[in-house]
Amino acid sequence: TNSGSLNTAKALLDGQDCTYLDSYKELLALENVDAVLIATPNFHHINVLRDAIAAEKHILCEKPMCISIAECAEVEYLLEQSGKYLTFGRANSNTASSKVFLGGYGI
Repeated sequence: TNSGSLNTAKALLDGQDCTYLDSYKELLALENVDAVLIATPNFHHINVLRDAIAAEKHILCEKPMCISIAECAEVEYLLEQSGKYLTFGRANSNTASSKVFLGGYGI
């Protein structure tokens, strides 16, 4: 956990009804969370994917899914066993809509 980032987020969202977590595993353990976005460095995707699938979450993962064909095959197998959905996307904070949204939070 980056305590500076967490403290900044808490300050920006002061007074809002928010839950602060120390790890993604805490998020995966929440029963009221149906889906997660994986936006970590590429080499971390496989571990987060494994954990998210094991936690029975649907997943939106930034491209690339994994950094090897073997990891991709493993994820495909795990998904087939779980019945959960995985889709891919690309986060881009340089789009006009992102700038408007993020600008509202002073980011």
